[in-house]
Amino acid sequence: MFSNMDGMVPSLRRLMERIIHHQHFPYGPKSELDLLRMRVGELLEEVDDLKDELKEVKEQAGASQNEAASANRQEQYRMRQQVRDLEDEITALQEENIQAGRHSREGVAECRENRQVCDGLDCGWYWLALVLLNLLGLISKGNEFTNRNGMCNTFAAIAADCATI
Repeated sequence: MFSNMDGMVPSLRRLMERIIHHQHFPYGPKSELDLLRMRVGELLEEVDDLKDELKEVKEQAGASQNEAASANRQEQYRMRQQVRDLEDEITALQEENIQAGRHSREGVAECRENRQVCDGLDCGWYWLALVLLNLLGLISKGNEFTNRNGMCNTFAAIAADCATI
């Protein structure tokens, strides 16, 4: 009956040996064809189970892939936003630097202008004081009364007196 068991698939062979040696059939021994049908049925059930498991794994993989893609898009968006913010900050700092340079140049020019005005005022006050002192007759003729800056000693004394008031 089972003379050709050597050519069978090993798992099928073991099943058949187990059935032959260890099982008792209530209605008598089954034929080799019935045993093969039983084994094929078991294998088909196992294949169906494996297909279901494969389907579940594919669904989980697809969900994981979608989740990873979503996280990747969010991260890329966040990084692009950071780059835009940094570019805006750099642009603002460059503009601020340009404005500071402009203000610095304007400040230097204003300082020079103020110095010229002050120098002009000092010179103007000096000449005004000389004219007044000359009118009052306090300046004598000659260089003995002028200091090293060309200022009259009498004017320097008057200026010092005025500074103490």
